[in-house]
Amino acid sequence: MRFTGRGVVMGASLSALVLVASGCAGAQEEEPTPSFASSTADAEPSPELTEPPYETELNLTPDEKKAADEAYDVLVEFLDAYNRVAADSGSDPDRALQFTDGELYEKHSAGYAEMAENGEKQVGDIVHRSHHLDRVEISEEATGSIQFESCVDYSQIDVVDASGKSVAAPELEPIVVFYEFQNSGSAWKLDSVEFTDESCG
Repeated sequence: MRFTGRGVVMGASLSALVLVASGCAGAQEEEPTPSFASSTADAEPSPELTEPPYETELNLTPDEKKAADEAYDVLVEFLDAYNRVAADSGSDPDRALQFTDGELYEKHSAGYAEMAENGEKQVGDIVHRSHHLDRVEISEEATGSIQFESCVDYSQIDVVDASGKSVAAPELEPIVVFYEFQNSGSAWKLDSVEFTDESCG
């Protein structure tokens, strides 16, 4: 559970994840409705909103917009749960794991276990400066994939060991991260995360 440099995030559960963009059956053919931002961007600020609303230039159909909003809600819940589990030294990891799937689930599970074993914990929260909806692909059966491009800011956090010593790499700049969601027909799950070397503001 170490920071080793830019693009490597605290916790083995997040550091080694690579996005594997996978397509699915073509999107449902429907007359598109312009959509340039999430409904959350147009609504009045909510005290429950822990992440900035997503934005997009995609011309989404109503079904695509509904799917994107559902995936975004899962992302918000996951990010909040991740911060809470990391602050608790990896205890009760199901709070965050319930929103993940596949290899990502396994990597996070192992990372939380290592965090607990080493007595490490996160101090402060990982925050996002922005979320951008890059891709929505859904089928008639409501299966598919969705990708968000986000700007992640680590300036408000540290990771400390059992003695209180910082084990985080210094001077990590905000970077671009891609979150990939998959839906096999039951619910949207966070399937992969890609950390890039691209700075963001």
